[in-house]
Amino acid sequence: MTRQKSLLFVSLSLSLFVFTTLSHTLSAGIGSYFKPDDIGKILESKDDQEIIRCLTGINQTDARKYSDKIAELLSHNNERIIERALEILGILHESRHSKSIAKLLTHSSERIRAISVSVLGNENLYAEEFRNDIAKLLNDISPNVQIAAMRNLALLDSSEHYDAIKKFLGSRDRALRFNALVSVEQFGIRDPDSVVELLNDADAEIRGESAIALAAMRGNKHIKAVSKLLSDKDSFVKARAALAVGAMGGKEYSNKIIKLLDNDNEGIRQHAIMAIARLGMVEHAKIIADYFKDKSNLVITEAIRAIGKLKAKDFLKEISGFINNSDIGISAAAIETVGDLDGEEYIDQIASYLGSNNGNLVYSTIIALSKLKASKYKDHIARFIGCGHLEVSVQAMNAMAVFDAKDQVASIKQVLEGDCDMQKGQALISLAYLEPSFIEKKLDELLSDHGRFTRGFAISAASIIRKEKSEKVIVEMLKDRRPFVRAQAVRALGKLNTKKYQKDIEKLENMCRSIFVYDTDQKNWKIAKVMDVVGEVLSAWKGAPEKKS
Repeated sequence: MTRQKSLLFVSLSLSLFVFTTLSHTLSAGIGSYFKPDDIGKILESKDDQEIIRCLTGINQTDARKYSDKIAELLSHNNERIIERALEILGILHESRHSKSIAKLLTHSSERIRAISVSVLGNENLYAEEFRNDIAKLLNDISPNVQIAAMRNLALLDSSEHYDAIKKFLGSRDRALRFNALVSVEQFGIRDPDSVVELLNDADAEIRGESAIALAAMRGNKHIKAVSKLLSDKDSFVKARAALAVGAMGGKEYSNKIIKLLDNDNEGIRQHAIMAIARLGMVEHAKIIADYFKDKSNLVITEAIRAIGKLKAKDFLKEISGFINNSDIGISAAAIETVGDLDGEEYIDQIASYLGSNNGNLVYSTIIALSKLKASKYKDHIARFIGCGHLEVSVQAMNAMAVFDAKDQVASIKQVLEGDCDMQKGQALISLAYLEPSFIEKKLDELLSDHGRFTRGFAISAASIIRKEKSEKVIVEMLKDRRPFVRAQAVRALGKLNTKKYQKDIEKLENMCRSIFVYDTDQKNWKIAKVMDVVGEVLSAWKGAPEKKS
């Protein structure tokens, strides 16, 4: 895992630094190191060290409350303060500060330029209007800035810059070469032949990521070449090859993947389990369950999640024993997996974690209770609507839709007045179920919203209310530049089952080919990939009667 952790910092450079540095501080739901009443005064003070301490210790709730003051610090003369302010704004997803952030793209500090690009290319994707400014940074003198630019142009689905980024695949600088590879992979353009030679690269990390890239680009004709890396001398390459073969559906190589479970490297064991789960081979559930006793908590966590993905209910009781595990990752995985396996008898035990001060445990608990339709805890979960912990808030609103909690409509509507696009997006989905007439009245306004998540979820909301008017709007969104929006449009048409648009979707299939290779995160709505959705919809339509609009 040391090699793996090192790779994250090398490959993503400052791009992931923004989000890994602060995620624990801002997401954990723990109180700030400073009293809320003192934070405003500190941020306006002239004591640089005190400001830095405040920005380091602030939690997500307080950061959102004081986000305007934090944004003002972007013009500070202390570079460390600027960096910290940028990082926090990146976590908060508040697009109203994007112009202030964009001004830093020409800052004298290469680090600030790189972080600014990363923040603008965050999941919110509010860098749409700055894509040309970001593209100019592909020629920056700093490789770190070039890397941040290419990674975020890929996130922006800036296809007109694809060829410029692809040229970096031949760079002598391994960091540039590696990040060009990851960026090309993110574009989802069907061009696997452009990276296949890198399977033989002298750099192990590039060989491993090439395997992933081929899987993401549907380069299945190269699966035999990728499978050879299962025997690579480097452990990192073996782990990535297992993931890639699993994503490619290479069941014929399952025995080779199973052999990797005996490897001393925990990363290889972890990725082999992920690959087996991705292949959907429930017959190997017993083999995976043997790793509940692994010495590595990461391997145990992955084994628990894999059993959930395989729906292997025979292991429900064994997994329930991990609910109260001292390791948060194991406990969270067990809670969600019990939900996957319909473990209704454990509802009360799971619900006790709604009182946890750890946001990740609360998040997993709400997911599980939603899956188990434990409506008796509706009011407890409703307290988290619009809370400072972004993901907990989103799941709480999702739960209200599951529980048909019409008494919470007013609380959910309040979220639409906020600045967080992801929270607003989930609010739209929940309201589409709970009060469809409200969504219908606001639909045109919502679909013109700049936020990627707001527009994407508005499309899904339109499909839920099933109105003739929405159908035309949804089809128009198939042309949107952003993969997430297109994915939501395809999914919406699938729900409406309007086969007359099948040709439009098939055209889209040729435009955007991508899959979610790292199927490890239960929050995969964040990185919804168009190609998977296209495949699901087109497969479902085969032989299915068309619904009348």
